[in-house]
Amino acid sequence: MDPCPEKPLLLAIDSDGCAFDTMRLKHERFFGPKLIEVFDLQACAEAVMDHWLRTNLYSANRGRNRFETLNIVLAALEGHADHRLPERRSFEEWLQSKMAKSNEALRQFKRDRDAPILDRVLDWSESVNEAIATGMPLLPPFPGVEETIREAAIQADLMVCSAANRKALELEWGEAALLKSVTEIGGQEAGTKSEQLQGALNKGYQPDNILMVGDSPGDRTSANENGIRAYPILPGNEADSWKQFQDKYWPAFLKGNFSDSMEDSLWSAYNRHLEQLDG
Repeated sequence: MDPCPEKPLLLAIDSDGCAFDTMRLKHERFFGPKLIEVFDLQACAEAVMDHWLRTNLYSANRGRNRFETLNIVLAALEGHADHRLPERRSFEEWLQSKMAKSNEALRQFKRDRDAPILDRVLDWSESVNEAIATGMPLLPPFPGVEETIREAAIQADLMVCSAANRKALELEWGEAALLKSVTEIGGQEAGTKSEQLQGALNKGYQPDNILMVGDSPGDRTSANENGIRAYPILPGNEADSWKQFQDKYWPAFLKGNFSDSMEDSLWSAYNRHLEQLDG
């Protein structure tokens, strides 16, 4: 992104599960199976997949950084006789550090440490990336995404704000011919979603002039931490969510009428919806 905003408004959009129907497929076909493979959990594969999918699709942790959710799932699997896992202390030390939560940062962190967990985690993450790069079909964006982005780009800069790796984001958004409408692509290399949004503020956007669109509770948290409001895309109801955004909520934002109470109401409905999916 240029040092100064091109336009005063910024629309930040998450990618997996929000703009593209890729979240479930990636977790079912790549993240979960690679966890079982790399950590030798074949004997309890069903339990691993249940924990992984519930954490990443139906809980408040939906959409979080892959390393954070990995630690959550590994912790949940401990204490079972058939779950033999390496000690996680060094992994948690890295997660609690101020380093970016990316493969390269983990590679740097583990250089001077003899910690099997770090080798396993990096192997898992790199294996996931390789498997997605070679085996993930390129899916179109959800209905309404293309129209919304093209219309929004007339009045606002657009930023992809995602926990996915940049290479995958460039491929997916490029294949959908949406890159030309995007001002900047964030990703795990640029830090957390909150840090990506903070970066936008540092470049001159005002909090009231930014709107985050996401499909996870963490997206709202990342936005609100920076004084930014967020609009939810409901898992399973994505097309309708995007239509409502295009018809009602984006125009309200443009008029300065996307209020705290409006945001609260939308996310309360989102939380009820997520609970129903988990049930």
